[in-house]
Amino acid sequence: RYSFVFDEQLRVAALFLLGYAGVGFALSIWLMGHDMTSWLYGVFVLAQTCQPLIPASLTIGQSVAAHRLRRQNIFCIDLPRTIMAGKVQVFCFDKTGTLTKEGLEYFAVQGITHDKDSSMAEFVDEVSDMSRLPNVMQVGLASCHAMTMMGDQLIGNPVDVEQFRATDWEIKQGERDNELYLDTLLSPFLESFDGSDRLIRQTIHVIKRFEFVHARQSMSVAVLDENTGHVHVYIKGSFERLKHMASPESVPANYDSMTARWAREGCYVLALAHKDLGPIKDLSSVARMSREQLESGCNLTSLLLFRNKLKEDTTSAIMELKGGDTRTVMITGDTALTGV
Repeated sequence: RYSFVFDEQLRVAALFLLGYAGVGFALSIWLMGHDMTSWLYGVFVLAQTCQPLIPASLTIGQSVAAHRLRRQNIFCIDLPRTIMAGKVQVFCFDKTGTLTKEGLEYFAVQGITHDKDSSMAEFVDEVSDMSRLPNVMQVGLASCHAMTMMGDQLIGNPVDVEQFRATDWEIKQGERDNELYLDTLLSPFLESFDGSDRLIRQTIHVIKRFEFVHARQSMSVAVLDENTGHVHVYIKGSFERLKHMASPESVPANYDSMTARWAREGCYVLALAHKDLGPIKDLSSVARMSREQLESGCNLTSLLLFRNKLKEDTTSAIMELKGGDTRTVMITGDTALTGV
């Protein structure tokens, strides 16, 4: 049962009226004598103060309100709920799945280039097709997640699932080639330039993974590229956190304004950082590394953008609430700009 301030104060008001009626009854008997007239006048004071028809009047009022709502195609079978709705002054919505569609949709990746001569980092145009990204970014987006396969179904965080599906890579199932491998990932087949043959699929092995931690706002993986023998480290997390974790020279000068722009456009923004450890023969040494050792000295490579589109009836519902002088509030765990 819902409790409102009005309901709590109603008890106090009822007690006050009973006290007032008792005083009026006592004064009637005392001032007018103890005859039948004074008793009848006292009962009349009681009836006027504590009106026995008040419950019936309230019920009739609820019925009339329900009838008026029915004209607007609004139906209510529990009449007290009509009074409850009239007391609402603030309406709070959850964002994801309520105001917006369930889950996020992959939108694009905006890469970051590093000029070795000037040591300047710059953003490039966003790309929706991940196959057009540099290989180092493709590997990071395909491997930097905490997702697994159960049969033919991807199990994990919805953002990770949407990210991995966009890469078009596969998680190899079956026995592991090495006990140090946590997962083995296969790139999609790529057509060669002459169109005659298919290129060999790229194979990546995940050898170390640090799960996402809310306090750090990031996760990281170490992967082995079977083709080159190099071990790569990737960090994925909130763009605010990775700005401070990555090397300062890898952060573009307009990083804050660019991330704020995507957030204002309703995008859920993540950042990706990378570090190449080079060829390492003893993979167990990587598995023994601490999180701080693994994640230090990484360079920002890209921004990963998702969109959470509004439902078709969201705008009209909010406008109706505002038209009824009801304040609407959105509750979200995303950044404030994304909510706006």
